[in-house]
Amino acid sequence: MRETTRPIALSAPHLEREVGLGSATALNMIDMIGVGPFITIPLIVSAAGGPQAMLGWIFGAILALCDGLIWAELGAAMPGSGGSSTGNGSGDSSNTRKERRRSATTAGTTG
Repeated sequence: MRETTRPIALSAPHLEREVGLGSATALNMIDMIGVGPFITIPLIVSAAGGPQAMLGWIFGAILALCDGLIWAELGAAMPGSGGSSTGNGSGDSSNTRKERRRSATTAGTTG
């Protein structure tokens, strides 16, 4: 009697679709900075004659961090959509108010 074997089902590996803190930070940095520093830093260091040229990059990074913190504070203080463009801080932008006035004044007219 011949013994039959059942085929073993090969399952594909299960990949999680998630982004952790480290990979999100790296993705954000590469989106904001790009590949420019990797191209220009060696040129600047060789032109400046030493690593003191890196102080400019470090100073710029500190300024960018301060700017990001200011915008984060602004976003926390004004949580409405639009950030600094929400006008009086009520979350209602000036364009929305204009549209409401326009539709209120033209509501009685026939088209």
